[in-house]
Amino acid sequence: MAQKDLKKLVAYSSISHMGYVMLGYGFVHPAGDQRRGCSRCSTRTVTAMLFLLVGVIYDRAHHRDIEGFGGLAAVMPVYTGVTALAFFAALGLARIVGVISEVLCCWGRGRRNPCSP
Repeated sequence: MAQKDLKKLVAYSSISHMGYVMLGYGFVHPAGDQRRGCSRCSTRTVTAMLFLLVGVIYDRAHHRDIEGFGGLAAVMPVYTGVTALAFFAALGLARIVGVISEVLCCWGRGRRNPCSP
């Protein structure tokens, strides 16, 4: 893995998700507003959750080095489950809020804008 710092990894992934929000800004009709709002809301929620989880692990371990977190599931099993859910949401696993908004943005992008001539 190229990135060793967990907080930087979360920050770079949240920046990449903003591309879908920018894609939503390409819509002029009301459906674009809904898709953009859904994408912004899901991105903010997932990113806030990931930064909170990074803060919790930093408070416990006093470092953010990804390679130093081996065996974390044995010590903190509930935290591991919540972290897995958050990372799957950021990854875009089906039926989680992140993929729904991204699919809506991509699905509507190929449709013709009714406001254009």
